[in-house]
Amino acid sequence: MSHASTVFPRMLRPRRCGATLPATPDNHAELFRSLEEKHLQLMASLEELDRKVKAVLDEWTRRPQAPEVQDAPKAQ
Repeated sequence: MSHASTVFPRMLRPRRCGATLPATPDNHAELFRSLEEKHLQLMASLEELDRKVKAVLDEWTRRPQAPEVQDAPKAQ
């Protein structure tokens, strides 16, 4: 299944019933709402991942380093 077919399906399945709707201009609002919801979910996941990465980096930078690592020249 191609990426386009998962993002823009030919048939839309409303959540409240088992019927399928053809992807017509009348149903574009439903498709847009669905895509917007998925976008918001992805953005929330990215923000959570960003917080976790920052926490790990903060913890890692606070750890004491071995003397040979502390004396090593910094890469520029």
